[in-house]
Amino acid sequence: QTLPTQLTFISCNTSSTDNAFMVFKVSANTIRAYLGASNVNTTFSDSNWNTGSYINFVIARSGTNIKYYIDGTFITETNSYFSGSIATGGTLVLGQEQDSPGGGFNTAQDFPGDYAKIAIYNRQLSASEVQQNYDALKDRCTETVVTSGLHLYLDAGDSSSDPGNGTTWYDLSGNG
Repeated sequence: QTLPTQLTFISCNTSSTDNAFMVFKVSANTIRAYLGASNVNTTFSDSNWNTGSYINFVIARSGTNIKYYIDGTFITETNSYFSGSIATGGTLVLGQEQDSPGGGFNTAQDFPGDYAKIAIYNRQLSASEVQQNYDALKDRCTETVVTSGLHLYLDAGDSSSDPGNGTTWYDLSGNG
């Protein structure tokens, strides 16, 4: 399956901040990361997007630095992201851009795939930690993901996280 040109991986919107945080694919090899009203494009050359299989896509941010990984492999980085925190009290949506908290959806910007696992950390993972998580998850091995700084952990293969109703997920990080 070929992914559409524009799609949203994750978005957070508050009543006062449109695109409080969003990661959006704007063209074949360009990712745009938003923090409030500011955004930065990162362009890379990679053929792993359109595999027809699950990919492990990682965005690792620390201050103004964002590193991107696909299947445990470093792809590119930008050092021109905006410092600051993601606004609190908003609505987090996976796979869809939102123009108001939990609404204002544009179907031309939705992610047409499935998410198997979501992990959000309160720190930037190192390259070896990204690789550890990829190795732990690629074949649903018994190894465990990095837990230091883990803030949100969703697992579609675990019924205690995803009961299968299609609308509600439960955080397995122990920090939610």
